[in-house]
Amino acid sequence: MDYAISRSSGQCRRCTHEFAGGERFYSVIRLEEEAPARLDYCALCFAGSERDSQRDFAFWQARKTEGQRARQAVDFNALRELFFRMAEHGTSEYQKLTYLLGLLLIRKRVLRLEQFVTEDGADYLVATTRERTEPLKIVAPELGAEEIEELRGKLRALLEIDDEEEHAPAGEDALAGGPPEPAVSPPGAADPD
Repeated sequence: MDYAISRSSGQCRRCTHEFAGGERFYSVIRLEEEAPARLDYCALCFAGSERDSQRDFAFWQARKTEGQRARQAVDFNALRELFFRMAEHGTSEYQKLTYLLGLLLIRKRVLRLEQFVTEDGADYLVATTRERTEPLKIVAPELGAEEIEELRGKLRALLEIDDEEEHAPAGEDALAGGPPEPAVSPPGAADPD
């Protein structure tokens, strides 16, 4: 199954209302069976919908902008939690996204690389964190350069992180930019004003 994560469609998933410039709307990261998805809702539909605590990883409030977008800061604590939640899913798409996210978190020292191992012909990355000392073994799939770029694009779209390299400082990946600020809220957190 070819599963694509897209940026905001510019309209509410439920009522199909087109978001106007400056209008606030809500985005939800839902951990679907095959791969994570991003769902956008107008304020009214979001307020009237129930969140699924098992599948909805996080939500945030956004504002439709016109013209050039500001770069979104990355919340590495939220990314760490997303990493652990995605690691629970066994589909190929989740394995690839989890591996790529794990490499980013190792580079940013949010995860600690313990080792790479090969078992029964498959490669694995083994990582820990200060909070979770039990090692987590993640499939390390073979990925070509094009597939890595496609997966990075999916993560950027999922988290609404600017993917235009000219906005990132020279030599810095847009996924890893900026000082951490809350970009997502876990389910059950108070809605932003």
